[in-house]
Amino acid sequence: RDDLLVFDGNPDKVDRIELLFNRCLNFSDEEIVDSSERIVIDRASESIVVQRNTFDRLKVRSNVQLAGIVSNFLDDVSVNAFSRVEGNPADVCENPAGKQNYLIRLETKFGRKKEVKGSFDKRGLPVDWPKFAEKLNYLLYYYGVAGEILNPFNYEKVLRCKDELIFCNVCFDDSGSAIMCLADEDQYEFGDCVYVEGIDEIGQIESVEYHKKEDAPVSLRKIRHILGRCDDF
Repeated sequence: RDDLLVFDGNPDKVDRIELLFNRCLNFSDEEIVDSSERIVIDRASESIVVQRNTFDRLKVRSNVQLAGIVSNFLDDVSVNAFSRVEGNPADVCENPAGKQNYLIRLETKFGRKKEVKGSFDKRGLPVDWPKFAEKLNYLLYYYGVAGEILNPFNYEKVLRCKDELIFCNVCFDDSGSAIMCLADEDQYEFGDCVYVEGIDEIGQIESVEYHKKEDAPVSLRKIRHILGRCDDF
């Protein structure tokens, strides 16, 4: 009996999960959707569908049929998944390049429905998202179908608060180790090639951190400043 909870031999289960992601860029006060992604995990069809729309209007769709594997994957997802979101502070700064948003829809065997949405960043996503995304990415990567929404470089990003400074760890080929530099604008990402004051070599961004002035990990009197991306010169 579906209505019994004590000694329940027929528990509720997740039957379907739909994940939507979109990135909007800002051009002259106009918001333009740069790319979007949709992943549907469905128990009834034992399939995972991945759809992508890229910035150059290329549309890609993959349908992976995994009999038994999809059911096993969904069995490991709690019906209470995606229930807790930390949320961003009130004084958080929006990314000047644009916004990344998400929407998660979850449906269960007994008809329960849940919808969670917000900004696609570490505090805006559910706290259990990294563990879920890692498992799904591992599954899809084997079939060559991984995407942006499952990339930790995207969902591990933290939005900067207004009273925080921008620190970038920059690696140089000759030294082999990264040095921490200060950036004046929040525009740098992992992999960007940059010029740093007082250094003739081109550096590459390894990571970006945000800290308040009083919590700076290095002395601000001695720190080097990033002059800009190589493409900007």
